[in-house]
Amino acid sequence: MVPLYIREVSPKRISGFLGSFNQITNTLGIIFPMILTLGIGSITTADLGKSQIWRGVFLFPLLISTIQVTVFLSLYFFDSPKFYVAKGEKSKVIL
Repeated sequence: MVPLYIREVSPKRISGFLGSFNQITNTLGIIFPMILTLGIGSITTADLGKSQIWRGVFLFPLLISTIQVTVFLSLYFFDSPKFYVAKGEKSKVIL
């Protein structure tokens, strides 16, 4: 649903970039925490109270998603072109 919305509301000249940016950030949000957890396997359960590595595993996807939402919301605050066409305001449609 999100890639479809991004394609619909973004200007034609950068819609491909924004769709790719969305997919890349989603993929990085999955891969990097998996890489971070590689070191956790060597820590015993008794050491978990002393180690703070696990917090980074949970916070990294939050960081990626926050960046993605901030970029998206700061660049686009307009309705979709289909909304304007249905409303009869074709002059507001940006292609």
